[in-house]
Amino acid sequence: MLSPNLPIDKDRYIDFIAADDTYAKINYPYLFRLKNTQTSSKLNLENIKNTLKESLDLKSLEINNLITEKNPSKLT
Repeated sequence: MLSPNLPIDKDRYIDFIAADDTYAKINYPYLFRLKNTQTSSKLNLENIKNTLKESLDLKSLEINNLITEKNPSKLT
């Protein structure tokens, strides 16, 4: 079920109990709060694309690290 009225000022996340019985939480990337991290201060499509890619790559790395950390095969 989808809600047509999601507040855009709240941080959205997914949380769950991992295979090792610990709490895990993943915050969704908040794309409207991205800051231009490029060396050039100009706001253009290429800089926005690079900033977005950096942000999503970092989030992907965070999720992959969480998967590795909570991997059930690590349970003894």
